[in-house]
Amino acid sequence: MAELKPVTDDSPFADGMRWDDGERSAGKEHLPIREPAVEKHVRVLIENQLEQAMGRVFQVEERSRHLERLFAREPVSEHDVQSLTRNNAELRNQLQQLQSEHRLLLQSTAWRVGRRLRDLAQRHPVFARHARRAAKLAYWTLTLRLWSRIQVRRGARKGIALLAQSPLFDAAWYCRRYAAMLPPGTDPVAHYYWTGAAQGLDPHPLFSSSWYTAALPVEAAINPLVHYITHQGRNPPDPHPLFDTGFYLKQVGKIELGRTPLEDFLARPSGSAIRPNAVFDPVAYAEEYATSLKDGTNPLAHYAAEGEADGFWPHPLFDPAWYTARHPAAVEFGALAHYLREKKCAKGVVCSEHMAQLGDSTLSLPFALSFPEERAPEVSIIIPVYGHYYDTWRCLASVMLLTRKVPYEVIIADDRPSRPIASLLGAKGAVQIINTENLGFLGNSNTAARRARGRELMFLNNDTTVGDNWLAPMLSLMKADPCVGVVGCKLLNGDGTVQEAGGIIYGTGWGDPFGKNDRADRGCYNYVREVDVVTGACFLVRRHLFEKLGGFDGRYAPAFYEEFDLATSIRDAGYRVVYQPASCVRHHGSASYGTEMRDRQTLKNHATFCRKWQTLLATQPAPDTSRFLSRERPSPRGIILVIDDKVPEYDKHAGAVTLFQYLRLMRELGLRVIYAPQDGKPLEPYTSALQQLGVEVLHAPDRLDRWLQAYGLYVDFIWTARPDVTFPILSQLRRHTGAPILYYTHDLHYLREMRRYELEGSIWALQESQRLKPMELKIFDVVDHVLTPSAEEKLDILREVPHANVTVVPPYLFGNTDLTDAPADFASRRDLIFVGGFDHTPNVDAAVWLGQEIMPLVWEKHPDSTLWIVGNVPPPNVQALASERVQVTGFVPELEPYFEKARVSVNPLRYGAGVKGKIVTSLQAGIPVVTTTCGNEGIQLEDGKEALIADKPEDIAQAVIRLLDDETLCRTLIRSGAEVVRTRFSASRAREILRNILGDALCPVCGSRPRQARYAKADWRLGLHCTNCGVDNLGAGVAQIVVTPWHRERINTMRDALPYLQDLRIHEFGRGDAFRAALSGLDGYTCSDKPIDRLLYEDGLIDLFLNPEDQVQDLPTLHRILKPGGKYICAVLKRANEKIESLRKIGFQVTIYNVDMYDSDETSLQIIEALRD
Repeated sequence: MAELKPVTDDSPFADGMRWDDGERSAGKEHLPIREPAVEKHVRVLIENQLEQAMGRVFQVEERSRHLERLFAREPVSEHDVQSLTRNNAELRNQLQQLQSEHRLLLQSTAWRVGRRLRDLAQRHPVFARHARRAAKLAYWTLTLRLWSRIQVRRGARKGIALLAQSPLFDAAWYCRRYAAMLPPGTDPVAHYYWTGAAQGLDPHPLFSSSWYTAALPVEAAINPLVHYITHQGRNPPDPHPLFDTGFYLKQVGKIELGRTPLEDFLARPSGSAIRPNAVFDPVAYAEEYATSLKDGTNPLAHYAAEGEADGFWPHPLFDPAWYTARHPAAVEFGALAHYLREKKCAKGVVCSEHMAQLGDSTLSLPFALSFPEERAPEVSIIIPVYGHYYDTWRCLASVMLLTRKVPYEVIIADDRPSRPIASLLGAKGAVQIINTENLGFLGNSNTAARRARGRELMFLNNDTTVGDNWLAPMLSLMKADPCVGVVGCKLLNGDGTVQEAGGIIYGTGWGDPFGKNDRADRGCYNYVREVDVVTGACFLVRRHLFEKLGGFDGRYAPAFYEEFDLATSIRDAGYRVVYQPASCVRHHGSASYGTEMRDRQTLKNHATFCRKWQTLLATQPAPDTSRFLSRERPSPRGIILVIDDKVPEYDKHAGAVTLFQYLRLMRELGLRVIYAPQDGKPLEPYTSALQQLGVEVLHAPDRLDRWLQAYGLYVDFIWTARPDVTFPILSQLRRHTGAPILYYTHDLHYLREMRRYELEGSIWALQESQRLKPMELKIFDVVDHVLTPSAEEKLDILREVPHANVTVVPPYLFGNTDLTDAPADFASRRDLIFVGGFDHTPNVDAAVWLGQEIMPLVWEKHPDSTLWIVGNVPPPNVQALASERVQVTGFVPELEPYFEKARVSVNPLRYGAGVKGKIVTSLQAGIPVVTTTCGNEGIQLEDGKEALIADKPEDIAQAVIRLLDDETLCRTLIRSGAEVVRTRFSASRAREILRNILGDALCPVCGSRPRQARYAKADWRLGLHCTNCGVDNLGAGVAQIVVTPWHRERINTMRDALPYLQDLRIHEFGRGDAFRAALSGLDGYTCSDKPIDRLLYEDGLIDLFLNPEDQVQDLPTLHRILKPGGKYICAVLKRANEKIESLRKIGFQVTIYNVDMYDSDETSLQIIEALRD
């Protein structure tokens, strides 16, 4: 293609450009010839089209470079890339078409003939210029166009002079921007007047030629900037998509005569608050990018010229790169222009990730900051500020839009008196404090706290944005527990990963943010827990406590380590520091201090902190302590792992109610609870409810098997349920933990299915019973403790597994009920209620039996009674019962509204096992109960006094009719039912039973706490169990069996058992590493690693022989030296059965305990207790 070269004299701009076809050969002679015979208007048309094409090519190249910068910061979707590719292909096709026309012109006879004349003109330019002028003069004279051409020339001179004097033509910017199109010496004004405007070039960052021209009438062929200036910018279109003339004039009113609105805007002094459009705030932009703007530079002009290309934001919530990536059409005039001109502000279009996080789909820019003016705020939100306008505005916007349910005030504490921003934010209703001197973060915060009116104080960094309803969960924790002094949030990075989920303070005085850069949805980051410290970027503190401690300690001024010191001071005062994961805050991390100063100040304040808290730091964990232990303050009763099929849906299933209540009880007892649902699903809202209790829920992506390998060593107790859940993982639990296993039956599954088979004849039920029974019996045989809700089931278990350790525990836990009689409206009630979850087949059978066979008999006497069948997921055969007299509700969140209209609770269960929750719940609600013998199993209600019991349809119907007719009988049953709940299903009774079973998580030798100081070796059983007394895991297992006889007296350690051991003659075989520290004070204690046949003990001397290392070989001597009734307790690493048989042969009664591990291979650990006959 020929090279286009603009010339500098005035005539070519009026009549076209010269061409160098690039085909001339050096030394070849060219003769002068006549002007080409081709019609001039055709040649001019093609030349103009080529010029416009070259201008579009330049614009495409500029936009491509701009897009590369945008895409480097914000990757676009495949759809956006395809759209841009199509646009570029279309422009390429247009250019190829013009090039084809150009080639045809070059091949024409007229063009080839004219080549000679052009060569001559290049050799003699002065002569050629005069010749052209003469030729044109003659041509214009002959065609009678001379006068019109003179007028055009005069108008051009006036237009160029007008542009040269106007501030809307920025010659320096024009030359910089279009340097590739302007050869040296080119007059930029003339170039723009004659060709630049036609090519769509812009004379000023805030005047878009293509935008303006497109808005003019088609017939208005005039230079766009000349047109705008001569019309004084009133009626013509806006000069640029970023300058809204109407919006501007509404703010300023009249402007100086002869000046356009854009000129008036540009002439305003720096710092003017007049806005050019609804979104762009020049004051905010100038403050945010002060280091990039030269003195006197108009902020909007800077943004249009280079700010957007450099990634600058026109508004705190408008990210041009983010917006353009989602709106490819914004490439043409820019992101903000697209947003304004496409009326996106009226459509709730999101403009940045920050705006998306505000969570309001109807939100549009602009909007003002406005806060409620509370007379008595519960919380004062203190936001210390030192510059960073955009960060502060975003923080305030998030607080305004996402703070709910809490009366609050906002205090903006500005610590930059030289150039404060508090007054620029326009935050109506917020308290503004502008310090007269720079106090530093610490002094600024203390000053603001003294001005606060709230009952509690929230310190919030200005480089944060808060999440939805962020404040209420933190305040709820503080209200619920008067011992909570500080509450922190889950602090996130800008990308949503964890920045800190509670902090750890080590004994060295340094700290660690737990969870840094990990995914935020993992269970370990989402439960309430007590921690060492919470981040200073966002925390809630009791005001009276903050003031009592004197605020932030001035020794740490100006900043760093003040939150460590405050948290430690609060814990030292007896209060707790708590992490609340339901409160999410993003910390974007703009720095108010340089790196060098930060590091220097941190080192200085670390030394101060260590000196001040030397004694307390001695109790903190070492830096190499497992994060599993150090992320949470030690639990007084140890760690319990609870395993069941899924997160308990406590409003749908009776078994889920039981589990949820016991999980809550475990937390109340001081246990650290980890709950692992077998399905790994974090069902809501149930998972969050557990997490707010302080229960860690182990869910996907974490897996139980991997968790056990990593942390099973630290578990003190295991609670598991259901045979299909427990049986497959028993070996893992024994292999990876040293904890006793408690198995909760819910009911005897094999017995329930057998009863179903006997009732229905279902072969599937028989097969299921046969499958489940060996699994359940094996579990009963292996676990350390079986918990069952029914005394009948306890007898059934002991008949099958006589040596099982079985305890009856109440399945439903209620507080003290005040119920003494029926409610006032009870006499008018006529409705009946059946309650049961229908994913449990006995409930389906009972509901169908009730609806089809029992209720018709009731309706014969009471046709106005309505039966309410309430329960989750009713199957089709239950739904088919629905009629005018039968209401099938499906799932309901609360049972109270249905109990309040019921006169009788009917539960005709024909098969099943265990305690029936629906019956206990009815008794607790004060509703008389009619049930069957099967339904009464485990509750043991007395017929006629506490409930009515019947098994045949006609008998059940008659019992219901009796209660519908006899109000006195109903009141008797209500009172006695309330007593049953009080005595058999109270939370206090369950608490006592659980405390007796679990005891404290103490070392069974010395009683030190916590029992979490265990470290793994290749064989964990040989590893250290307790760092205090030095006992290993083998010795700890033996110690547990030693103290077993005194568990009822709450004796759980050898140290506590000393009064019971002091009169015994005790010998420890070994080096004394296990028990010497605890037993050395006893007169009857001896220890030796010599073979026992060399000890020369008398016959029948020893009461208790302890062998934690499994090294005794001379069993006959052992039998000789033990007293009758004396005990030999040893740990067995291998060949346990052989050892048991050897002991029995010489006269021992042997019991084997699975204290630490159950397995059938050669590495199983078991404890043998042998009693001499």
